[in-house]
Amino acid sequence: MTPAARLAEWLDVRPNEVRLVLLTFAGAFVMMAFVVLSRALREALFLDIYDASSLPYIDGAAIGLGLVGAGLFARALRSRPPRRVMRGVIAALGLALAILYPFIGRSTSMIVVFYLLTAVGTLLLTSGFWLLVSELFMVREAKRLFGLVSAGGTLGLLVAGTSIRPLLAHLAPHDLLIVLIGLLGLSLLINEFIPRERLQARARTPRTSSRPGEGIRLVLATPHVRLIAVVFLLVGAASAVVDFQFK
Repeated sequence: MTPAARLAEWLDVRPNEVRLVLLTFAGAFVMMAFVVLSRALREALFLDIYDASSLPYIDGAAIGLGLVGAGLFARALRSRPPRRVMRGVIAALGLALAILYPFIGRSTSMIVVFYLLTAVGTLLLTSGFWLLVSELFMVREAKRLFGLVSAGGTLGLLVAGTSIRPLLAHLAPHDLLIVLIGLLGLSLLINEFIPRERLQARARTPRTSSRPGEGIRLVLATPHVRLIAVVFLLVGAASAVVDFQFK
């Protein structure tokens, strides 16, 4: 038995799942690397010009735009396959960063735009990625393999976080936009290699339309989901306060 086969057996990955696990592992790695790098860069550029006391205002604007973006994202998912929607989000975000790149080191207003763009973009990327992954795996497969896919994201956090200092030894801060665009390119490539047959069953399922606010009403009406929402709200609030105090 080859080392690769032994590793797959130890991780409980079946032969027909190897390609899909590798793609989703790599997708989680690239996505979380983008999240860490973009957050570090936008906060460094913003705090280099503005006082930390202005962070709640820019974060409040990002939350407002994020809610609008999430609504549009959900609407797009009701009428189009997740893979196609993710392709559009990744391509649009990469194009926007490429347009911003020549101006990011010269204009303070472009730094604000970059902050809002990456804050909303990472929200859509992460939620869209996990939605797409949930469409790729059956329930039993997900129970075995989601931990392994999540490990790819953890590795992406580690690698990106420890790579910022070495990168800045060779690049100016605003040149890290090139790295961000490269990560989006890799994410787009991984999205294209996802096996289509895995999504065909979902594509044949009729999509039902929902009324505005139906998702919120469903959360409020379901005790278990409501509890999860409250936990996320409290953890997010605590993390935001601690993060702000550090800054």
